[in-house]
Amino acid sequence: MASLLVFDFLFLFLIGQANSSHFRGGILSWRPTDANPPAGVLPMVEYSWRISFRKSSGMYCNRTLIDSQTLMSYGGALTCDRGCFQLYAPLTYVCTDFSDLEDWTTGVGRAEDLPAITSFDALYPGSAWITLNNGGGDWILRTNVNLARRPDNGLINSSPTTSNLPIVRFQKNCYTRLVIPVSDADDDFVRCRLADAFNDECGGICGGLDGTELLDEDTCTLEWTPTGNTGWYGYALQIEDYITSTDTIPLSSIPLQFLIYVFDGAAACNAKPTFVSPTPPGGSCILVQPGERASQRIVAAVSDPSRSIVSISTVSPVGFTTTPLQPLPGSQQEYFIDVHWTPLSSISSEEIFCYVAQDDLGLTSEQECIFFVMSATPPKLIQVEPVGDIKLKLVFDQLVQRPTLGLANISITSKASQTFVYTGSTHSSDFVFDNTEIVLLTVPSGTLQTGLSYMITFEGGAVTTMTSCGIPNPRQDFSFTVLGNDKLLCPGDITTNAENGEFYVTVKWQPPVLPDGITAKQVAGPPSSSVTYPIGTKDTIQYVFITRNFTTFVCEFLVTVGPDPHPCPKQVQEVILVGGGGAVVSWKEPVSRDNLLNEPPYPGSFFEVGMHPLCYHFVTVTNDTASCTFNVIVKEETPCRDHVCGNHGTCLPLNVTNFVCVCDGCYYGEKCEKEAHVCNQSRCSNGGICHIYEGSCEQFHCDCPPCFYGQFCELSVDACSNSECQNGASCLPYGDSCEEYTCQCQNCTYGKYCENEIPDPCSLNPCRPGSSCVKLPETCDSYVCVADDDTSEGGCHDQDIIVVENPCNSFPCRNGGSCILDHSGFICLCREGFGGINCEQTSGNFLDLCENSKCANGAECLNSFTSHSYNVTSGQYTCRCMPGFGGVDCKNSAASFPGDDTCNVHNVGCHHNGICRNTYTSTGSYGFICNCMIGFIGQLCDLETTDPCSSNPCRNGATCVSYNTHFTCDCIEGLTGPTCELSEDNATAPIIDNCPGPMIVKSTIPVAVPWEWPKVTDITGYPVPLVDANSAPEAIHEPNSSINVELVYENLSGIRVTCSFVIVVTADVN
Repeated sequence: MASLLVFDFLFLFLIGQANSSHFRGGILSWRPTDANPPAGVLPMVEYSWRISFRKSSGMYCNRTLIDSQTLMSYGGALTCDRGCFQLYAPLTYVCTDFSDLEDWTTGVGRAEDLPAITSFDALYPGSAWITLNNGGGDWILRTNVNLARRPDNGLINSSPTTSNLPIVRFQKNCYTRLVIPVSDADDDFVRCRLADAFNDECGGICGGLDGTELLDEDTCTLEWTPTGNTGWYGYALQIEDYITSTDTIPLSSIPLQFLIYVFDGAAACNAKPTFVSPTPPGGSCILVQPGERASQRIVAAVSDPSRSIVSISTVSPVGFTTTPLQPLPGSQQEYFIDVHWTPLSSISSEEIFCYVAQDDLGLTSEQECIFFVMSATPPKLIQVEPVGDIKLKLVFDQLVQRPTLGLANISITSKASQTFVYTGSTHSSDFVFDNTEIVLLTVPSGTLQTGLSYMITFEGGAVTTMTSCGIPNPRQDFSFTVLGNDKLLCPGDITTNAENGEFYVTVKWQPPVLPDGITAKQVAGPPSSSVTYPIGTKDTIQYVFITRNFTTFVCEFLVTVGPDPHPCPKQVQEVILVGGGGAVVSWKEPVSRDNLLNEPPYPGSFFEVGMHPLCYHFVTVTNDTASCTFNVIVKEETPCRDHVCGNHGTCLPLNVTNFVCVCDGCYYGEKCEKEAHVCNQSRCSNGGICHIYEGSCEQFHCDCPPCFYGQFCELSVDACSNSECQNGASCLPYGDSCEEYTCQCQNCTYGKYCENEIPDPCSLNPCRPGSSCVKLPETCDSYVCVADDDTSEGGCHDQDIIVVENPCNSFPCRNGGSCILDHSGFICLCREGFGGINCEQTSGNFLDLCENSKCANGAECLNSFTSHSYNVTSGQYTCRCMPGFGGVDCKNSAASFPGDDTCNVHNVGCHHNGICRNTYTSTGSYGFICNCMIGFIGQLCDLETTDPCSSNPCRNGATCVSYNTHFTCDCIEGLTGPTCELSEDNATAPIIDNCPGPMIVKSTIPVAVPWEWPKVTDITGYPVPLVDANSAPEAIHEPNSSINVELVYENLSGIRVTCSFVIVVTADVN
């Protein structure tokens, strides 16, 4: 069939003339002019190329030729290979960019052809490369064209596209990273690989660079630290598109070839230029409209004002214009160019623009590329749906994803108060993306209130489209109102697959959420929202909830678990120190595989530096044999690459991240940046800091840390040198402190400084009439009561000893409080939220003394209240020490200070496996408490009792916790009440019936105005108590008086309602 050729100009990449040595690289891509032609008809194919040559070889280009878009030719043609012969397209081009500094020019071109077959190769061969360190001679650009319809959408595929500078500069012995920009019109997954000599894809530059470079195929990123010869290297890649990231057979393949120049530089590796704002970050997508002029400023900076930027080289689409390089006004280190472009409707929908800055030392920045996108619509927020009071379902007008560049803020403002209630970023875990139109935002509990309106603000770039170049959203405000949840929120069906060939998958989901105001008990459904299933499972999950009125809520969804379609390991990378030569690498092998067919190295094998492709054969779930490939990469890294030691210091790597500088002469510091002086000789002891006197390298003084003094900080401060311990108490320093100490009391004294004497227990007259108190010897607060009767016959004195009852045996401490003895009285140790002599008061009614307590060594602080037999009460805090500690605030080790171990000194024996714990009360009292096992109470756990939780008093899945004879219920999230019977978000107010109306009474004398108390009911069925009133039915009212009666009721949820009416008594009886 005769070929039809239409010549035009679009993208090209620098390629040289046949039979010359001036080739600088190129790109070749294609697309069908109609992706969905009639059945049986092949479409026209449009070929696009970019070729680059040495400018001084006759490939002249200037701004006039670029602006006029003059069609040029330098010889050579695109031809057909492998199954075809009719294609012949001269490679004409339009010049787009040039560099006088590096002597190159580049341009783009296009041709159309009607093929005769479905699959073939198009290629551009020639000769020859510039003299290279890694080959040279012939070049060949080969692209594979496949016009068969795709299996996923039935359309004809288009190849990927790319761009790159013709020459990329690498400084010797410096790490350099090069990101290859790629774009795909079908939004396919794109990989880059080395061109293969076996497929005749690379001419004379096959095999990469020197073998030490690393190519990340998935991200198309080249990393290399050249250590060999300086000069020219050729690099050939094939860029391929796949329907999914797990596919192994590409849809198409296009070439990218360019030059790398390695140079020897005296400057530091991290001294290269950088791009600064307002330059977009590399990889940014910029939306432009056909026919409208787009502009962008590119700004490069040097780190040293003594240096300058000498060029910003670009590779542009047709029609781009750039202004000359000039300094940025007001800056000594920044230089810029302005880029302008008016896209035409006939141009491709996505164009790549790349740029590199070079300074006067020959150092270059990393190449950065941005994407200009036409005929695209940015994502727009169209709906905000509150889900309960902590989640928002954000619905966009198209598929969106989390952005990969930049950081855009999202804020929520209350319209009522005009204040921010939430700020965050879509990069945070608050936002859940599932690659659909929906993004789920979780805000802290209490952020949103039912019935209130809010404004959510998305800054530009908070989300992007799912296309290969994600289009960012514009700034947008959206209003919404939290109306509450009026229906059961149930998870949807879940479908997932195993990974890495595993046979089991753990599936998680959000539990169902009941409608607002509904309290129900779950009577059916899994106990957990995370279940591990074997592959092949199809499980119907059903939750059933029943309210007190027997209303039923049912949630049902299907969980499907499939096998791993590609049970292959991911890419494995091991980073080692430069010079290591290789590493032992391990990975997780496929679970299902055929050992008879596998011959790759096994996990734990040694691999040399570089990239090593491996292949596994495995048996699929349908018993078919398949294979998968992955790469094992051993990458060398050194921290000395970017960390240069100053003042002629030598950098020695310790590992891949840490280094040490060996400094020369009189320098020191992490990077040898400081000059040595007398203080380097460790003149100051005990952590003192040495400072030299100004103008001297020999005179110094020491700044001493706490607890030390003297010329060299050699003298220490004794904490007990000025102690306030009294009454013969011993002073002991607290830990390593030179300021804090403890007093070890003697002779029946107590207090922080042992300043108080323990009262003689008999001075409190604890014995009943007819008996006398006798203090027991060698004790401070123990006594017995002896009967006074001495009239027994025979002259014998029968002394009746009256046993004093233990005041803790009456269980005086309420609300789960614990009782310990205090002389002849007791101390109640109250649980958090309670206080008072008997722990009968709730929060707000007492001072929380634990707020500023000093309980140490993990001791628990409890508000405690003392009640003595002589009716004196006081509040303090008590430390319940961890085992092995005692003394003031539990600061002392029982092993070091055995006198502080009350449990051991008094030989306390807690019954029934109870555990004795030392206590210290802030008034200076030492004691103990037995922590009893379940079923036992009493000071020594000597009384058996029924567990108050045995009757299961707590409702709705709450946990019952017993404290002696009391219990409390720990409610699950969202419930409250004494037995967890109420919902926290229940905003239903009590209902008042029969609230009296206005009353006017005529009387000349004081009179009672009778009225009936109103009836108040609550949705929970619990009584609603009266909490405040300013009058009563029996109240007497004076003549000529009036009162606004207010009766306030409050339910268990804390919601108050008021009954209000007026009573008027007038003396005017006419």
